[in-house]
Amino acid sequence: MTSKFRACYMTSTFRACYMTSKFRACYMTSTFKACYMTSTFRACYMTSKFTGCHMTSKFTVCYMTSKFTVCYMTSKFTVCYMTSKFIVCFMTSKFSVCHITSKFTVCYMTSKFTGYHMMSINHSAT
Repeated sequence: MTSKFRACYMTSTFRACYMTSKFRACYMTSTFKACYMTSTFRACYMTSKFTGCHMTSKFTVCYMTSKFTVCYMTSKFTVCYMTSKFIVCFMTSKFSVCHITSKFTVCYMTSKFTGYHMMSINHSAT
């Protein structure tokens, strides 16, 4: 257990990501998805058809469609982008998040640099 970052766990119906006191809990269900950060970062909310994520003036917006997702920040924070088949996330030492797909999720963090790759492996979860 590191003091900087907490664990990330997912199930087929519920996905949750817990960070430290600087970043609050992030939880998602199949019909509603919500991300809560601290006062530095504003709320992030999603619907099934369109997703909008608004941060403060220091951080740019994050928007999603049903087939393509893009998340980008300012020059102090590196970019995070997704496509429907591949997901790449790179962050700097002061910011780390966890993105979740419906089929396969991998999330790991370090204290100074965070990068994780997710590939949408065809799991037939019927």
